[in-house]
Amino acid sequence: MNSKKTVMAMTVSWLVIAGVLSVLVAVPQRAAAQTITITSPSASDVWAVGETHTISWTTTGTAGPFVKIEYDYIIYSTPTIITASTDNDGSYSWTVPSITPRTTYFIRVWDLSDLLVYDDSADFTITSSSGSPTITVTAPTALDVWYTGSTYDIRWTHSGSVGSNVEIEYEAWPLGSPVTITSSTPTDTGRYSWSVPTSLSSDVTYIITVRDVTNPTTEDSSLPFTIRAGTNMMLIIALVAIIAIVLVVIIIAVALASRKKKHAAPQYQQANIPVVPPASQYAPPQYQGAPQQYPQQPQYAHQPPAPGSATKMCINCGRSIPSDFTFCIHCGGRT
Repeated sequence: MNSKKTVMAMTVSWLVIAGVLSVLVAVPQRAAAQTITITSPSASDVWAVGETHTISWTTTGTAGPFVKIEYDYIIYSTPTIITASTDNDGSYSWTVPSITPRTTYFIRVWDLSDLLVYDDSADFTITSSSGSPTITVTAPTALDVWYTGSTYDIRWTHSGSVGSNVEIEYEAWPLGSPVTITSSTPTDTGRYSWSVPTSLSSDVTYIITVRDVTNPTTEDSSLPFTIRAGTNMMLIIALVAIIAIVLVVIIIAVALASRKKKHAAPQYQQANIPVVPPASQYAPPQYQGAPQQYPQQPQYAHQPPAPGSATKMCINCGRSIPSDFTFCIHCGGRT
């Protein structure tokens, strides 16, 4: 009985595995068997607003009877439907609507019976019609990184009969909602100083849109750029400037002091040489002698100790001097 259950369990397991494998194999085979390839527009095409052009494609395999056609620019983020359903006959006539001129538009054709089957055209150009108003955002660019708390210039150019004022918005790209930067600013200035809010998420991609207030269909959006958390750059620049000035002042002061010291007259210190008074100055009166006759001799000569008088030996020169002398009459040293 247990062996039968084991056999049945193994059979079911193999059937499940076989079914999963068949699905995994069948889907790629089906996708490979049916394809859509857009042949027009091509990368060299330039279509103008208001003109009518043919979107062309070819199919292979068992493609469905209907297709959906959309257009967009840059990465497929905000597609606009050209037709929700049309015969899969290889062509569709399209009149270019009044949209912002760009060089990065592309067309996508879907197989409605299998949305895994589609194709994107190469990027092509859509220009404005003769005399149509245009706005082109020139800053920020895709390479720009703007920091919260700092101020930057949003810049644009315009041509044709654009209204006297434009409104400016920003939004997180590609899934954000528009937020108004200014509802009206003069068009002819071509720029607007914007202090990036500190509340914005950092390291997130944003786009900025400039739109004609009187004709909202005339607009342009910047390429996606990055906003990061930062500090006030003007404050940082001011602090760096102050530090640089202080360092320069210190360097100049040190240089002047060094130069002054170098050119100052040398100062000489008097040697601390002890002055030894003449030995006879402290001799008792009976030992004071008469002055010598020669200038090179000491001013006072001293008679030898009287015979029988008390004497002592000088500890400096070893000669005999009266015992009551405090200075040697020979070397002048204190005894």
